Amino acid sequence: MLPAVEPVHFSSGLLTLEGALHRPLRASPFPGVVVCHPGPLQGGDMDNNVVMGVTEALVHKGVAVLRFNFRGVGGSQGVHDKGIGEVQDGAAALSFLSLCPGVDGSRLGVAGYSFGARIALAVAQGSGVKALCLIGASPRSITDTSMFQIAVPKLLISGDRDGFAPSQELDRMFEGLTGPKEKAWVAGSDHFFGGYEEVVGRLASEFFAREL
Repeated sequence: MLPAVEPVHFSSGLLTLEGALHRPLRASPFPGVVVCHPGPLQGGDMDNNVVMGVTEALVHKGVAVLRFNFRGVGGSQGVHDKGIGEVQDGAAALSFLSLCPGVDGSRLGVAGYSFGARIALAVAQGSGVKALCLIGASPRSITDTSMFQIAVPKLLISGDRDGFAPSQELDRMFEGLTGPKEKAWVAGSDHFFGGYEEVVGRLASEFFAREL
């Protein structure tokens, strides 16, 4: 059961995006994490099962969470921008979270699932985040491998039956990441993590609780 959620709106350029802010039931200040949802063209939004599983686990670990809808999704203005404008959206979400009451703006992280993992990796570049979690990342979708050189702690989570990201490709991606880094395979899960949300949430929340 999550504490009360606060509906929020924030600007990304000329657009207004909608989000949901979750604060833990503990004394502030607390660290914060922005969670980026999967592909909008495939129906992904901030209420996705993996996004919610990670959010719930993080809040119970004492971490504030901002989940939000990319441009053109739900009540967010604009249209899908093929992963370009969405990076701006993620950066705007991170900036908004850093200024939220109770959140320690010096202890922020970003997580993303599937399409959101690619966006999270781009958002983290030069942002000052302290940790990065990539869930169900597809190496084929990341064409700028220079982004792998980000030096903050990183966790890569993938299902061992993920047909969109074969283990060999993920292994090569992991090897290309600059340390510190760690990876976790979710046994039995495919790309969608149906029935494995608690496992993913536990892995992500323990990582962020340790690194932030």
